[in-house]
Amino acid sequence: MAVNALSVNVLCSFCFASSSLCFDIGKVDWIGDYFAWGETFPKSNYNWSTYFDTNDGGDTFVKYKNNGGKTELDDADDVAVQTWGGAWRMPTKTQQDELRKECDWEWTSINGVNGYKVKSRVNDNFIFLPAAGSRWDAGLDGVGSRGFYWSRSLGTFNSGGAYRLYFSSSYVDRGYDFNRGFGFSVRPVCPGTK
Repeated sequence: MAVNALSVNVLCSFCFASSSLCFDIGKVDWIGDYFAWGETFPKSNYNWSTYFDTNDGGDTFVKYKNNGGKTELDDADDVAVQTWGGAWRMPTKTQQDELRKECDWEWTSINGVNGYKVKSRVNDNFIFLPAAGSRWDAGLDGVGSRGFYWSRSLGTFNSGGAYRLYFSSSYVDRGYDFNRGFGFSVRPVCPGTK
């Protein structure tokens, strides 16, 4: 599948995509699509009853953590690998932490979309992370005021959670153990230059 994004080297060890992952490659917008953690297609309803990795409403999990013992997504469950291919991957929690700590974050609006301009401290490159909000059930919440971006890393303490980068106009943080049945944005990464 052709990729409608450029890699932007904001950090030396890896590059972030210039846009969020969008399943419809012909669709060009800042927001992108929403994905539950480990699922490779957008859907209309996000909750435990529609989530691929549990058969009992989120009490136990089949592949990741409880029974499967995995703590990071396999490539088969990484939407960036499955949609864009090549060297594209969902970022690890470490890569999201590096982005959060080693870049300058400026809340702004680009083409009428609120979010953060994330600028490199090692070059003049930047990416824009829109405040795309989140999906639960059939609802959409927080567009324009909050952003949530999945990592490929499962949460540390709770099998039903995964790491994600999240923000509003007043903070940027990393969260762990957040309900992986939610629909969040995905900003893929690929190898950079050392």
